[in-house]
Amino acid sequence: MTPPRPRDEADLVELVAQTGADGGHFLIEGGGSRSRIGAAPAEGAQRVDLSAFSGVIDYEPTELVLTAGPATPLDEIEALLAANNQMLAFEPPRHAALCGRTGAVPTLGGALAANAGGPRRLSAGAARDHFLGFRAVSGRGEAFKAGGKVVKNVTGFDLSKVMAGSWGTLAVLTEVSVKVLPRPPFTATLVLTGLDPTRACAAMARACGSPAPITGAAHLDIHDGRPATLLRLEGFEPSVRVRVDALRGLLAEFDKAELLEGGDSLGLWREIGEVTPLNPLTNPLWRVSIPAAQAPAFVSGLAPETWMIDWAGGLVWIAAEEPPHLAGRDGHVQYWGGAPASAKPNTADQLSPGALRISQGLKAAFDPKDVLNRGRLFPPLGAG
Repeated sequence: MTPPRPRDEADLVELVAQTGADGGHFLIEGGGSRSRIGAAPAEGAQRVDLSAFSGVIDYEPTELVLTAGPATPLDEIEALLAANNQMLAFEPPRHAALCGRTGAVPTLGGALAANAGGPRRLSAGAARDHFLGFRAVSGRGEAFKAGGKVVKNVTGFDLSKVMAGSWGTLAVLTEVSVKVLPRPPFTATLVLTGLDPTRACAAMARACGSPAPITGAAHLDIHDGRPATLLRLEGFEPSVRVRVDALRGLLAEFDKAELLEGGDSLGLWREIGEVTPLNPLTNPLWRVSIPAAQAPAFVSGLAPETWMIDWAGGLVWIAAEEPPHLAGRDGHVQYWGGAPASAKPNTADQLSPGALRISQGLKAAFDPKDVLNRGRLFPPLGAG
């Protein structure tokens, strides 16, 4: 069956309202590059073609704000920004290969709905921190807007942060505004080799606490045949080189540090964001958010070449047949792709009772008839 393709927001309002009245429900996604994350679509879900909501609507480089349709491809957005020496500072990674959707086209709205942030989250924050405002249609079939096109916006509730990470379960985005930032003119990566996870996390913590701003900190269990701890610095080249020298001295006890510059450094961090070091995946991939101090103990005992650490220890990727157990640690586990999981968990299984109540309360407020992405993040409303 050909999916319905609303031509504009008014069309979408009518479609959602009628479907809710009929007891139906929709599969809402952008380019589909993360379609395997979360629970499978509930039976009977009808996909909606949102391609009409594409294209840049407004972009003033001097204002550092861009407004576009959520279905606009990320490549198009980033090419436009690069032409003006600017960037999406939350560094949205591409995860299509991890989800077996290599032909899918990542979109700006998809990155925001997933709250997808790359290695620069360590210094620039998550996607939600750059999401200024939007227009959308709720599961009630009502058009609404929130936020605006300015960085300082203090009126009303900050619904942009609610929509970021909601995975299309609350509303269908029709227009989004994001903050953009100048692109660093130079990037370099300090590479420490041979460290175990405990010493690697200690080195990353020391670097992040130093006067030298670190915009990426990761540890790969195997990189070019040995463990590698990576620290990224960005800015004007003379300043970066001074900070690199200072960081070498600060970390002298850990190892002699090598330096990657320019394109080599850029390519390496793109691979980290896309979890390329763990490819090809022969087991399911699990994304674990955890307090950085707990990361060394968490990865101890894991098989070599099956894990990597990002965000200075705050994010751990693990390729394993069974979901990793937090064993009393604070954190969150989510299935992220790779080979099919033998027992793929619903995200709700990993939420605390309080978090689940809040999430389902938001769902009931925005989409009381459970029209949008039913069951993707937590059990369908009314399921008990």
